[in-house]
Amino acid sequence: MKKLFMLLTFPVLLFGQLQFIPVSVDYATFHSSDTTSFVEIYISVFQGNLTYKQGENENFQSSFKNTVSIYSDTNIVKKISHSYINSLQDTSREALRIQQFNQFIDIFKFDLPFGKFKVNVQIIDRKSDKKGDFVFDLILDQPKGGLIFSDIELSSMVSKDTIESLYTKNGLQVFPHPRRTYDLLNPVLYYYVELYGLDDKADNNKTYSVNYYVTDSKNDTLKRGNVKQKNIISSSVVEISGFNTMALPSGDYHLFINAKDNSNGKQAVASTRFMVRKPNKTDKKINEGEISLSKIDPVYIALESDELKEEFLVAQYIATSKEKKIFKNIEDEQSMKLYLTQFWRSRDKQENLPYGNYRRSYLDKVNLANEKYGGGRVHGQGWKTDRGRVLITYGKPDEIERNANTMNSQPYDTWIYFSLEGGAQFIFGDVNGFGNYELLHSTYRKELQNPDWRLLINKTQNSGQDPSLF
Repeated sequence: MKKLFMLLTFPVLLFGQLQFIPVSVDYATFHSSDTTSFVEIYISVFQGNLTYKQGENENFQSSFKNTVSIYSDTNIVKKISHSYINSLQDTSREALRIQQFNQFIDIFKFDLPFGKFKVNVQIIDRKSDKKGDFVFDLILDQPKGGLIFSDIELSSMVSKDTIESLYTKNGLQVFPHPRRTYDLLNPVLYYYVELYGLDDKADNNKTYSVNYYVTDSKNDTLKRGNVKQKNIISSSVVEISGFNTMALPSGDYHLFINAKDNSNGKQAVASTRFMVRKPNKTDKKINEGEISLSKIDPVYIALESDELKEEFLVAQYIATSKEKKIFKNIEDEQSMKLYLTQFWRSRDKQENLPYGNYRRSYLDKVNLANEKYGGGRVHGQGWKTDRGRVLITYGKPDEIERNANTMNSQPYDTWIYFSLEGGAQFIFGDVNGFGNYELLHSTYRKELQNPDWRLLINKTQNSGQDPSLF
């Protein structure tokens, strides 16, 4: 079982007051050879706990070094250091305040022989000489054979990627989450684990089963994943999965992963702990690593639950499926306000905009869509129409070609965007003749494509009459 001993444990929210650097550390071990284990040590530090000083180019820079020292008794076995420099392009007070909650994630990877070791992790801020230390025991036992798991690596994201990086493992990008705490800012728990010892000999029809479940501090099972049956293609396999922790109450949990080789009945189990922290209306602050509720955008202070839900609803055109699931599980107004604050801040950051600009621009387009297309069946909610959605998503078109009602055709409009794929067209038609223009066709590859769109607005086609009579 893992044993982690943190020398310095203080709330991360005391930015600017700390004389040391709070650091989170985790590790996982994997099979390497008959005599060694492959060890990964994960380190995270909040950007706001580092010192930034202005350089010659007027940017603010931090400089820090992470060092891992491995000891066997009093003898040093291995010592590795990584040095980093980080620059901030936007040095406004608001930008610095937002960026301080970014995390730097570092990984140290090496082989070690079986045995007992003591590990010291140290971070040194070269701009201020502040330090952070983390010490833990590392016990590497020789596997006894059979069906066994590696340690579980908790992650904030797992994705397929062909680009090699520090986070690459078996063709995947695995971003570790050393804090082990999941919250509104990191709601989805992903895990990576390796399974060894499957019977892959001779029979092509052999299978194994795997599933996960979560227990609370009382050992009650609160969540259970579906049992998945998979073909055995190798004696060693990788298992990855994840779930939204926001469906769980705040508390401490254990994640268990079970596997069974269906050809011989052998079983294996792995477990690890994690925490869920969710604010409620009476919280003065969000738990360790999160932003104080006083950091909520002032525009939300007077808004109530229905108004907050409505704002996120109109933002659905830019929200990811993951973000929609997270917001759906948020339980109280304060949490909604915080999540919406972070939702819009992330868009500002992506577009390199001053804070608040993306939200204002987006909601301006929503209001414009309501004004222009809010009649008829949508009763003022023009953002729900096809023209409203396209306007909000891509902005005002560069050109609009209007085609009036004729004897043979319902009216239709063509919107042209020169910046989309060299000139994309969107065709909206009043199919039923009631002023409700629907998207019939677009040349933009991400949208509906229907080369026969003219048939939809052809009056003779829709009436069932023979066009030769006209």
